[in-house]
Amino acid sequence: MFQMRIKDWLETIGMLAIVASLVFVGLQMKQDRSIATVDSYDGVASTDLQLAELIGDHSELWRRGLDGEELSVEEQIQFHVLAKAVESSFLISWRRALELDVYNPDSELRDYAMALHSHVGLRKYFEAKHSRYATTDAAFNESADYGAFGGAVRERLEYLVTNSVPVPETKAYVFWD
Repeated sequence: MFQMRIKDWLETIGMLAIVASLVFVGLQMKQDRSIATVDSYDGVASTDLQLAELIGDHSELWRRGLDGEELSVEEQIQFHVLAKAVESSFLISWRRALELDVYNPDSELRDYAMALHSHVGLRKYFEAKHSRYATTDAAFNESADYGAFGGAVRERLEYLVTNSVPVPETKAYVFWD
């Protein structure tokens, strides 16, 4: 009888230890997620600073490219590099929002689609890139794959065009946060 009571007490203590360790693991996971979220802001801030510097150093070219003005071959290359950097910023922010659930990732898709819709030159960049993807995929007898981000942006851009959403009268040459 005494051994049964000791066994019951030990089992109860063992179960309490398991519950306590699960609570500890849950709290640790929550803390790790919070740390990851905060750490991700460092990367975002660094990317934003680099992008600001890159665009700032080429602001006239950026404006002319977005407006769809005629660019020399060298300027086209530089504009595509700038456009890729901006697109990458949207992609990284979208992916971060998906992974960390810090805000609605669809806002990044909508913002980039609106930027494409609003700026002739940026849209030409985007369409040229997607045309290149389609050509490459067709060469390998594959259906066109624009990736999750690119495909979702295309859908939102098509929505803007199909619904004849007007282009804002005031141009924003910096349209990312």
